[in-house]
Amino acid sequence: MFRYFLVAILIGFTCQLNAQRYKNPQAYFKKFQNENRKLRIKNLRYLKASLKSSDQRKVDKFRQVVLDQAKSSKISVGRIGPYKDYDILQKEYVKAMQMYIDAFEKNFGVADELSKNRYNSYEDLKKYYQAVGKAEEEMLTAAFQIESAEDHFARTYYLKVVRDEEMEEQYALLDEVTLYSRDMTLSFFRIDAQVRMYLKLVERGSLDSLNDVVSEMRRAVIKSKEELKAYDAFEGETALYDQMSEYIEEMEVELNENLGGLTDNLQNEFMEEKEYKLTQRDLNDFIERHNYRSEDFFETKRELIEDYLPEK
Repeated sequence: MFRYFLVAILIGFTCQLNAQRYKNPQAYFKKFQNENRKLRIKNLRYLKASLKSSDQRKVDKFRQVVLDQAKSSKISVGRIGPYKDYDILQKEYVKAMQMYIDAFEKNFGVADELSKNRYNSYEDLKKYYQAVGKAEEEMLTAAFQIESAEDHFARTYYLKVVRDEEMEEQYALLDEVTLYSRDMTLSFFRIDAQVRMYLKLVERGSLDSLNDVVSEMRRAVIKSKEELKAYDAFEGETALYDQMSEYIEEMEVELNENLGGLTDNLQNEFMEEKEYKLTQRDLNDFIERHNYRSEDFFETKRELIEDYLPEK
């Protein structure tokens, strides 16, 4: 017991010595800001990769880099100790770093795992975005806690907080394009998921349920069309909005002119060979149109993100 007590005293004394190495509050403050900057640079790289990349291994790698940095920074700021009798900055930093660790070790990990199957269904996509949102909320709370602690220290010691305006701008741009593209993807996939279900049932030969899926598809088109009214051009860029608007119009045509007859023919067990071949041709044409629309939407979304986010 006495031995552990001596170790605790030694650790505390070491922290005090580390803190007093800084001759003024500005030098002390800069050490914390440097740790935060290293974390935010890696975090920005991960968030961009998560939004832009279809390579899940790459995304997982970047997430681990952020996690390792958060753990390293927590240890670094924990060793500094208080500045004179002021320990708020250090304590809040340590808490915030732990929040980053929890976000990237747990919540972002859950989201990245869900991302593998997010396009299996509309419900899977919503679950993925909900998991991402939970992780982002914890991450933002940690960042706000650090910012508040920095502001408090600066007011206490009459310092001016100088933030990296370029990095702040990159985070703002990332947030804007992430939310916009996420909303658009949900509206698109609400419809597209029903098309995929329709084709999956045809492939399985489960034709009795096709009319139900067509009804759900029609409801999805109405819902997404209503949502689209709330959207507009994104920073002057209308490509994704136009793409979504065109997709809805084309799906209305499919529902009103094509899918009813195609569904009836697919469910007809007694059609002649000539009619069967025509039905299969119509089905293949519909599949080609669906594949083109899906590829076109995601390509337009990718271009929007690439154009809007700077590479560095």
